[in-house]
Amino acid sequence: MTQTNLDNYLDIRQEDIPREIILNSKLKKWQMKVEMLNCNGAYLSTVKKVICIHPANHSVALFLKMKDKADICLYCHPLLAKEESKQFVISYTQKYNYPLVILTRMETIEVLMRNNGVPHKHRRWCSRVFKIEPTILFYKTYIPSGVIEYFGIQKFQSKERSKMTPELKKDPKSQKRYKIYSELPIFYESEEFSTKMMQKAQIHAFKDSVRGYNRYGCFLCPFAGKKYYEELKENDIKTYNECCRLMSIASEKQPERYYYYRKSKVM
Repeated sequence: MTQTNLDNYLDIRQEDIPREIILNSKLKKWQMKVEMLNCNGAYLSTVKKVICIHPANHSVALFLKMKDKADICLYCHPLLAKEESKQFVISYTQKYNYPLVILTRMETIEVLMRNNGVPHKHRRWCSRVFKIEPTILFYKTYIPSGVIEYFGIQKFQSKERSKMTPELKKDPKSQKRYKIYSELPIFYESEEFSTKMMQKAQIHAFKDSVRGYNRYGCFLCPFAGKKYYEELKENDIKTYNECCRLMSIASEKQPERYYYYRKSKVM
C-alpha cells in the first residue's frame, strides 16, 4: 500500500474516524458492525491484499513484516474476547495510521451461546460465527472481485495450511465462490523472531498467555485446558465466573455439551 494510493481515496475528517456501518445478512438475518479506521468504502473497492490480524505476538509480527505489501488489516472481534483485545489491535495498527477494518457480530453473546451450545475443539461454531461468516459478508459487500489474505497463525495451528506449498493457493477453509485466497507459506516465524520485531518497533506484547503456548483473544476458548481455568479462577475470578455463567446458558439447549467442561474437570 502506497501513501499516494491511500490519499487518493481518503476524504474523511479526523473526527469522523472510526466510521461505523451496519451490514445485514440477507440469508440468515443477522447483523454485523463494520468499523473503518483510516479508510472508507471507496478505498476498500481498490483493496487486493488483506492482513488478517489479532492480538498475538506472531500476528503483530505479521503486520510489521507485511504492512508495506498489503492494503488493509482485518480484525474480527469475537464476543468471547475482552474489549482490551480490540483496543490493542487498534493501538499497534494506528501507530502507523494503517487502514484497519474491525468486524463484530451484533447478537448478544448470551443469544449465541443459547442457540449454538457449548463451543469445543470438535465443534468450533465460534470460529464460524465470529470470523468466517463476518469475513465473507464483508468481502462480498466491499471487495467482490476477490482478495489475497495473509494469516497471522502459527504452523501447528492448522494441519491443512501447514502442508500447503509456498505458492498461491485457494484456502481450503474458504468458500470458492467468494474468491478468497492465501499467499503461502503461512506466516509462522518463531516466537523469538516475533518478539524481536515488536521490540524494534517499540510495541509491547498484549499480555502473557497461560494456555501452554502463544494463544490470545477469547477468555472462553475451546482449546484452553485445565491449567488456564485454574489460573483464571485464582487470578481473575470475575472472568472465571463469566465463563461459568456462559457455559450454564449454553448447556440449556445441549446439556451433554456441558459434560466436556465440567466432568472432564477442565473448569
